[in-house]
Amino acid sequence: MARGKRTPEETKAKVVELKMQNPELSSHDIEEQLLWTEWEVSNDTVCDILKDLPQLATTPKWEKILDTMDEIIDWIADITRLAINPIRDKVIAKELTVSDLKALNDIAKNNFDRRQLLTGKPTENVNVLWDVLSQIQWLKETN
Repeated sequence: MARGKRTPEETKAKVVELKMQNPELSSHDIEEQLLWTEWEVSNDTVCDILKDLPQLATTPKWEKILDTMDEIIDWIADITRLAINPIRDKVIAKELTVSDLKALNDIAKNNFDRRQLLTGKPTENVNVLWDVLSQIQWLKETN
């Protein structure tokens, strides 16, 4: 039985980098982005690389990266708290807009997805969607 060639570490790193930068990318999206580059790989290879991502998170190097990611998330959370204060004032004044909710939700979802990918957990959180829908309903009821 013929075996394929080994995927270079640089290519694996590029696939992981693209997925971490945008967790919403599918394996086909990543394959298309790498088409005609030095990192070009098939969709099957992208899937194999992403399937191994949770295992990578258990190595000492990745544990350090996870710790760094936690620090970054904490730092972003601190900055976000500062940015939320004006939005909180809008809530009190009943001037909250859907775009304010979208901005807050995007921040939360991106950080949630990155952390989940590195720990091998699902990136979908149905509760986030329900929270946003209930907030939109609250906006409609208060206006």
